[in-house]
Amino acid sequence: MSDIITDTMENINNQMNEFSTINLGWRAFQILKNTSHWVVWGNTSKGLFLKGKPEGLIFLSYENFRGPLTVNLAQDIFHYLEGLEIGSTVDFNLDTGLIFEKTNLRLIIDNQFLWQPEPFIPASGGMNIWNNLNVLTGWLKAATPTGSFGHTSSFVVSEETSNGKEQTRLILILRDLFEGLKEYNFQRFYQSAQKLIGLGAGLTPSGDDFLAGMGLAIARYSKEVPILKRCIPWFDALIPLFKERTTILSSELFKVSLLGSADERLIGAFDAVMRINMTKEDVIPAISSWGSSSGFDALSGFYFLMKAIQP
Repeated sequence: MSDIITDTMENINNQMNEFSTINLGWRAFQILKNTSHWVVWGNTSKGLFLKGKPEGLIFLSYENFRGPLTVNLAQDIFHYLEGLEIGSTVDFNLDTGLIFEKTNLRLIIDNQFLWQPEPFIPASGGMNIWNNLNVLTGWLKAATPTGSFGHTSSFVVSEETSNGKEQTRLILILRDLFEGLKEYNFQRFYQSAQKLIGLGAGLTPSGDDFLAGMGLAIARYSKEVPILKRCIPWFDALIPLFKERTTILSSELFKVSLLGSADERLIGAFDAVMRINMTKEDVIPAISSWGSSSGFDALSGFYFLMKAIQP
């Protein structure tokens, strides 16, 4: 068997342009280990999505930002991936890596740089989360457009009177969701939350990112804010709805958020809000760089949840 593998490797070495990963998300590696056949599922200006058969999704990106589903590659690799059509096939195994036969490219999967977020550690001065949330209210209003999840959630939490420019349906859903969390009323929460799944456009609709931001907060900060633990089964109950009602990418990101994992930009921004010395530079630039609105949508979910359970 070892001779067969050696011969295969020599043939590939003679034929393929080879590159190694720079960083590898922990969830991406888990999925790769269990999935041999892949297809090109979609692309963005920052990279390429591969969908596993029968399931699983990973993101090949030349950005330096790390994430649970992200395989980080050097930017000069991406000209090899130009022209790949949606549905193009890719093969993988741990010995030979990802093989893109159409573009004569082999990606060696190096798990030496496996990335997973470190546990949250409060700063030496403790936490200032409740005061920081009040500051965050103003930042969200200033940085997000009217009608967006970021703007509307800060509007709902502040209990301001509508000026007629907000989205009435979204206001009603978020008000019910806020009261469900505040009153610890599962039925009210569930009825509202399910209306948010798949709400919005894009690979990760805004409603999904909003709920994933909540899920990340619950999983990551329950030790510091124990009342969050009671919400864990509520968000677990949403997993089947995500699988049924929205994109595979949103579904995967929601599941990993409940394991306390997300893009490192979200982790860094959320951690900054939890700590005592929060600055705008620690939060807004990182959030702004994640998707068109996904960063702000996720931060809004975190903010919204924390305001609902605030003592």
